[in-house]
Amino acid sequence: MGLHWQFGVVQNAVASGPAAVSDLYIKDDAGTGATGDGNSKFTKTIGGSATHNQVVLDPFIVSASNVITVGLNSGFTGTAASYAWTIVEIDNGLGLVSSLSATSATSADFDPVFTISGSGGSGEAAVYEIILAITNAGGTTSKTWTFMITIP
Repeated sequence: MGLHWQFGVVQNAVASGPAAVSDLYIKDDAGTGATGDGNSKFTKTIGGSATHNQVVLDPFIVSASNVITVGLNSGFTGTAASYAWTIVEIDNGLGLVSSLSATSATSADFDPVFTISGSGGSGEAAVYEIILAITNAGGTTSKTWTFMITIP
């Protein structure tokens, strides 16, 4: 009867994989942005002129007949395997946004293009939700931002 020693093996152990990503936020095309709801930024491009450091939670002020590209880049803690961007129209009752198109929603960046109606009047607004979902072996993490477009 002797003692039995076994080294380097833990019986009934479960291997742990990577954690799901956390701290989702949006960065502008210049890389500005940080974790926290008020720190997500985007780049607004009108007629080839880009303006960085635009706060996502602030109303997005536009003029009638503009075509506006919104530069969104994912920011998070962890390692991503896949990305999914979604835009949901919440309110466009007065037709402020006459069309919306977007680049591929499967990469770290997403650039929706909003065409503003030529008949937009003062005080008109449209509301969209921007949803970013990032998946890895640890699961899927998502976050939603409300994005308001308005004519002053």
